[in-house]
Parts: sequence; C-alpha cells; structure tokens
Amino acid sequence: MKNNILDIKGILVGQAEDQKGKTGVTVVIVPDGAVCGVDVRGAAPGTRETDLLDPVNSMEKVNAVVLSGGSAFGLEASSGVMEYLEKKGKQEAFRLSNTFITMIVLVTCIMTIAGIVFAEPITWLFADGMSEQTAQICVHFLRILFPTVIFTGVAFSFVGILQSLEEFTIPAAMSIVSNAVIIFYYLFLNDKFGIEGLTIAFLIGWAMQAVIQIPALYKKGYRYQIDIHFKKEGMKKIMLLMLPVMVSTWIQPI
Repeated sequence: MKNNILDIKGILVGQAEDQKGKTGVTVVIVPDGAVCGVDVRGAAPGTRETDLLDPVNSMEKVNAVVLSGGSAFGLEASSGVMEYLEKKGKQEAFRLSNTFITMIVLVTCIMTIAGIVFAEPITWLFADGMSEQTAQICVHFLRILFPTVIFTGVAFSFVGILQSLEEFTIPAAMSIVSNAVIIFYYLFLNDKFGIEGLTIAFLIGWAMQAVIQIPALYKKGYRYQIDIHFKKEGMKKIMLLMLPVMVSTWIQPI
C-alpha cells in the first residue's frame, strides 16, 4: 500500500516534465474504463472534452484523464494519449484474433482428420438407399473436400478482422476469387481431369478465399502469431457469435 491513487487496482499513472520549459503532463489511464466526473474552476480554464462528462450526456466511461497546461500545446497532449490507447486497443484485438484463429485451426484440423478417417460412416449416414459403388465415390470425394473446413474457418476469421478495421471490399470479393477458380477449371481443365479435378479445384477455390485477404491484413498491420492462451477474456463470447457462421459454411461444401 502506497496510500495514493496507485493503490486502486486497474489504474495506471504516468508523468513527464520539462524543467527547462517549466511544463509537464500527468496521465491517469484506466484500461477497463471508469465512471468520471469533473468540476471545472478558475477564471480562464483550458479544457478538452470535459463537456462530455455532463450527466445529461451519454458518456458512461472514460479510459484516461490528462492533466496538462491550458494552452493549445498543453491540451494537444491528449491527442498523444488517444493515439496510444487506440494503438494499444488494436494490438490487444490482434492478440485476441491470434488466439481465436489458432483455436479455429486446431479444431478444424481435428475435424478434418476425423472426417477423413470416418468418411465412410458419415457418407452412409446421409446416403440411405445409395448403391455401394456410388457411396464409395462419395467417400472418396468427401475425403478430398474435408480440408475446406480449415480454409473456411480461417477465411471467415480474416473477414471478421478486416471488417472490424473498416475494410469491406476484400471480404466481399472472396466469392469472386473462388468462383473464378471454378470457372477457369471448367473452361480449360474439365475435359482432362473430370469430376475429381473439379473437386480439387473447389478445394483450391476455398483456400483462395483466405489467401486473398492476407495482403489486406498485412497492410492493416495484422501479423499472425500462434497463441494458445485459450482462456483469454472474450474468447467464449467470440466463439458463441462465430459458431453459427462457421457451421453454416462448413456444411455447404461438404
């Protein structure tokens, strides 16, 4: 216990000063947000955004309070704090995305291995009345197609990241790329490789839905790194929100 504001859990305080310029700034940061009130006094105070804290306004929480000189230069210090919080928030979101994608890849790889191993009983589960020869053909193609659950899981995870960064064009173009692969196959390769080649082309098309988004993610500053900390706060909520989307996309190709 220091008998000061730092004794309160979840509060960070930083201070910088310039002895020569006789100036300084103090910043109180609350990463999880806190209810804030303000009382502005003095003959000529300089403030920024304090009107938002009026009880009649909708502002519920703040993440930082900046104490600086009242000049334009002093008030501009808050812009640096806002930039820091924005960058830190984006980095935390990227770390959470890495955890989610790692989990999706792990789960879908297990699903793919299980699907390939148990392709025959899965086929008979949905192919009642099918001849033995036809069923075996279905088993063969099902084993080829099962990796699509990996590609769709990654692709739609990328979609979520890009859309959260206000990039909508690339995610919208996903289907164009996969359809282009199928059309190219029909026009130039179908006569040579037949339906088995079409199945592989379909698989490549789904893979391209993920690949096409990588340059846009890189441009936005996202770098994937394996993260197995699956108990992070927010993971459960993300899984509940994404599960219906994932299941629908997995069922479609299979």
